[in-house]
Amino acid sequence: MEEYGKLVLKVGKQIEDTFQEYGVSIELISVEMDINGDNYNFRVKILRGTKVKSIYKYASDVRAAMGVEMIYP
Repeated sequence: MEEYGKLVLKVGKQIEDTFQEYGVSIELISVEMDINGDNYNFRVKILRGTKVKSIYKYASDVRAAMGVEMIYP
């Protein structure tokens, strides 16, 4: 189970890094698994200089770059 947690944190770091490529600075602060265990909700802190609308603007680009099904701001 610990190995699975490390994988989830790695994905969170990839989300941070990929958004950063678009000039959107965020920091992962927590992650929660849904009741079925097939979705994760990453809570992020919006860092200085980042506008909330930028997260919405680039969410689909980040999703495509990471090759994941969903990223909802």
